Amino acid sequence: MLGGMKTLGVVGATILALVTTACSSSSDGPATPTLACGSQELKVSGTLDGEGFNLVRRGSGYAFTNKIGADPGTMDVSSPQGALSIEFNKLIANGASGPARGSFTDTEGALSVGNCESGDFVSTLSADADGNGVHFTLRNLSREPYCGGAAVSGELSGCFGFTR
Repeated sequence: MLGGMKTLGVVGATILALVTTACSSSSDGPATPTLACGSQELKVSGTLDGEGFNLVRRGSGYAFTNKIGADPGTMDVSSPQGALSIEFNKLIANGASGPARGSFTDTEGALSVGNCESGDFVSTLSADADGNGVHFTLRNLSREPYCGGAAVSGELSGCFGFTR
């Protein structure tokens, strides 16, 4: 589920509360942390269609549920100005990274980009080695509708700091 918030409690699931670092990446490897996020702080930066993009937002709600069994893991962050939703298909433990897909919306900048909800996991989600954070890189983005909208060149990287 890429849209909306999920409930944080999951019976039998490993739930990680994390604080994150934003990232840079190569298109064929995991994201590399370059920024740190404070508690409930969302940072997103990158270049989209040749335009630089850089913002910091205060999260008003979030949920992280690790991948368990056949269900994908999810990370959802909301703020008064938009949302970040990421789905991943591999258990993400401390220091690990895995394939992901997701979307980011920012109402102040009239931006909505993402990966197709039924497409390949072409983006990346990584957990900090100390278990206190995650960072992400969203690649191969399209404008809404994400499964058929106009392709966007570039990528977004970022972090979100969970409550400590």
